[in-house]
Amino acid sequence: MNLSAFIAEDEVFAREEIKHHLSVYPEVILVGEADNGIDAVKNIKELKPDLLFLDIEMPGLKGLEVIESLSTIPSYKPFVIIVTAYDNHAIKAFEYDVVDYLLKPIDTKRFSTAMSRVLRYFSSSSHINRITAKRGSRIMLIPFEDIAYVSMEDSIVYISSKGATYSTTYRTLEDIQKELGTKDFFRTHRGFIANLKKIKEIKQEDSGVLLLKLEDTETQVPVSRAKAKDLKSIFKI
Repeated sequence: MNLSAFIAEDEVFAREEIKHHLSVYPEVILVGEADNGIDAVKNIKELKPDLLFLDIEMPGLKGLEVIESLSTIPSYKPFVIIVTAYDNHAIKAFEYDVVDYLLKPIDTKRFSTAMSRVLRYFSSSSHINRITAKRGSRIMLIPFEDIAYVSMEDSIVYISSKGATYSTTYRTLEDIQKELGTKDFFRTHRGFIANLKKIKEIKQEDSGVLLLKLEDTETQVPVSRAKAKDLKSIFKI
């Protein structure tokens, strides 16, 4: 299970130090970074990463002010690790329910302890229903409910969401199906998985082949003859 992370830190060396420590955690994907609090809030609101590394003293907004700004986002509560050169903010920081408070330079053992806590919380949390995907240089976290369909082409698994297409690191449709589950996502074809909640219309061609019209996309998803009976059963056709 991938965990997305964001670093807000105005010192280049400190950002590189955090990235160095994170390099031993392949399940953690760095989706962005910022050198000031204002850009941090803007990017975090768009990306909604699972884990934030926040410096206390930053231009624009301080680390705790960033947390306050993010508290207005519905149903978004990231794990937060404070990274700072100052030890006098610890009591205040823990009032914001941060996971840990690390002092610079970062001690490897302390970083490991903080990450163990995050990964433990993350594995047992219920907010992980998102798929990590990429479009160009942008790494996005796509909520399951925003996915219209999944397809595979030239050995690459793609996600269609809100009219855009994103590539993923999944090797097969079977792999991503395990992540998505079978409750809302139906394997319609050897090359497609459709979100059942996004289906607007089921068309039957003269040949008998079924095509699905989905919300948020112009693409019509095919249903193989082998899967048509199961789909009809789901919708009681």
